[in-house]
Amino acid sequence: MKHSSASVKASNVAVDPVRELVRVLKPLANPERAVPMKAYLRNQFAFLGIGTEERRRLCFAVDHPSDPLALFDEADALFAKREREYHYCACDVLAKHFRSKKNVADLEKIQQILLKRCEHLITTNSWWDTVDTLAPKTAGAILRGHPKELDKWTRRWISSNNIWLQRSAIIIQLHYKADTVEEVLFDRILQRANSKEFFVQKGAGWALREYAKTDPSAVVSFVAANPQLSALTKREAMK
Repeated sequence: MKHSSASVKASNVAVDPVRELVRVLKPLANPERAVPMKAYLRNQFAFLGIGTEERRRLCFAVDHPSDPLALFDEADALFAKREREYHYCACDVLAKHFRSKKNVADLEKIQQILLKRCEHLITTNSWWDTVDTLAPKTAGAILRGHPKELDKWTRRWISSNNIWLQRSAIIIQLHYKADTVEEVLFDRILQRANSKEFFVQKGAGWALREYAKTDPSAVVSFVAANPQLSALTKREAMK
């Protein structure tokens, strides 16, 4: 059977991005540098020992799928790797893809699937460093301009027993500015106002501080009207 030149060319350039990332990153491993990187995250994750700038440069030099579902397949495979740099690559390629307005247009048919994929990553190898990219830059980008779905998913997450989903529900609108759905932001924060979790309290303060750049009076009024907010949340909000 004859193959067209186009199909042959396509097969020649089709490179598994996960395998390619391992190929370019693994030789740059620096065990000495990895020690403080690991310690910074309380020794929860292994590291290759590659700096952010170099890692991103190499990550973005690799061809990644343009199809969002295929991109999440890549992200899942990267999150299954042991070293944290691969998890960061997954977060970065997703954030870059969904930062483009054309890539978040007309996603209604697969929006629910994509958000379930986001949820899976948020709850996989979870810590603030990956969650704080996945929630606002991927899930947040997918939900921007869809207030009903934003309300639905953040209700789901804030009601979860998983603190990273709770934090995600609060910080998901971090980059919305004038598009922030204020009632959703305030309600989700109040739902966990009594939380003793540091990352939930601080996430609430962070979200309020960012929104204050758009509507400072609303944030000041909200904090003043809700003395039940933790001291940490108030302090972070009013910075």
